[in-house]
Amino acid sequence: MKMMVCTLLTILISLVCSLVLMVAVSDGEPGTFDSVIRPASHITDSPAEKTFSELQRIIRHHFCYKEKDKRVKIAILDTGIDGDHPDFQRPRAKRLTFVDDVIEHADAKGEIPQCQRITAFKDFCSDSEGEKLVDVDGHGTYIAGIILRLAPWADLVVARVCFGDVNRGVPSTQRRQTSRKNRDETRPDPTVVARAIEWATEQGADLINASFGYNEYQPVIEAALMKAEKHGILTFAATSNEGNHQDVAYPARSNFTIGVHSCNDMGTRSSEFTPSAQPRDHNFMAIGENIISQWSSSKGGSYRIGSGTSFATPVVTAMAALILAFANQTMSSQSRAQFLSEEDIRRLKERNGMAAVLAALSKGVHENKYLWIRPTLLWCNFDRTGPDSSDEHAWRVLKDALRHR
Repeated sequence: MKMMVCTLLTILISLVCSLVLMVAVSDGEPGTFDSVIRPASHITDSPAEKTFSELQRIIRHHFCYKEKDKRVKIAILDTGIDGDHPDFQRPRAKRLTFVDDVIEHADAKGEIPQCQRITAFKDFCSDSEGEKLVDVDGHGTYIAGIILRLAPWADLVVARVCFGDVNRGVPSTQRRQTSRKNRDETRPDPTVVARAIEWATEQGADLINASFGYNEYQPVIEAALMKAEKHGILTFAATSNEGNHQDVAYPARSNFTIGVHSCNDMGTRSSEFTPSAQPRDHNFMAIGENIISQWSSSKGGSYRIGSGTSFATPVVTAMAALILAFANQTMSSQSRAQFLSEEDIRRLKERNGMAAVLAALSKGVHENKYLWIRPTLLWCNFDRTGPDSSDEHAWRVLKDALRHR
């Protein structure tokens, strides 16, 4: 009996101390944003930067975006955003580096402060007047930071779909006592999420990032997602973080979303917490381990290190935003017309079309059960000595993917 009790205690301690961010939920309960975040100064592993650095290189060398070009609009459905975070008052970081346990932020030259790229905010959790950019949890701020950094030509519309957890990432000695009501407020209610999707549609969003999940199918969300897709909105959703203990969460398994798994920074293996690959699905994956991003000022601000499919999802959302931004460039419109029709552009903004493009950019992992989206994007096989220009190569990749999906 004592041995059994000790074993149970060991399992419980292991779960409490886990460093994996979880989007898993209990059967029949609303979705959650449960996570454990590490202070950036306490990391034992190097933050993931290979994927981020490669994306920054692609941005520098293959884009000719102008102010007059149409910007991509991304809706983030999460715990809000800390609009007062000092980092958001600056342009996005081209890179973040550690120097004597201090994070140095290298500004992207010529870009506006990140806070100016947050064009709309809707708090679905409060009846109070005014729309102050707030996030008492930190999860939404973290997601926004990843997208702002990786998608320089995207603006954000942020929907706060639940209050979140005031104790997430807080040392146990500093945690507040919470009631059942407080715990309920950490879970995004499906009807609230559906309203937020409709709001994102009204805002003219091109993409939606949903870094949360439910065990059970949610018909009210499915109806909103179907309507959003009819308006040309692509939705990316986290698959869950329970490994083989749980299947892919909803809405990541919806026919109207693209689910995102997590992998290591090199793209050579799926994360141990990501769910099993699903048959008849692409099973896309991107870096979701040891990602560094902004953290809510109410909990100390600065940056944190986190892992999970919740954080892999905004990486893929940002990749999709870059692909759409490339398609929007007026500098490339003449060459685009030689390769793509208006119907091709329309397909690119549909789930199946974007999935076909992402699949064309991916490399199979674990006997091709998962598809790692290469951060070189449309230029993964580009040969500078070849007959095609950078733009022509990218258009050819898009054409082949969209017409042979």
